[in-house]
Amino acid sequence: MSKIFNLVNRKTLFAATGVTLVVAGGVGEQCRQLNDSSFIVSFLRTFFVDPSVSLDDIKSFYPIFVSEDEKSKIFDNDNKYFVMFNEKLTSKMDINARR
Repeated sequence: MSKIFNLVNRKTLFAATGVTLVVAGGVGEQCRQLNDSSFIVSFLRTFFVDPSVSLDDIKSFYPIFVSEDEKSKIFDNDNKYFVMFNEKLTSKMDINARR
């Protein structure tokens, strides 16, 4: 029995449904809207590495810049592909990695 895979890319899916994916992260007043999948992964990994840091502090690690196109404004951040570490945590991780 063979399986048939119907590959649907993101652009086709959103064009067909007209729905955009928005993830809201946080609890209570720390709720933040996250749109970019790379940013979501980096943001969550940063939180899981050091959960003592608040979501507002983590959000400040990823500054958003706005560039205007002919049609609309484009919101992006440079650090969306990076996990941010606390200095104390990084030094402990470096020590363990060197062993």
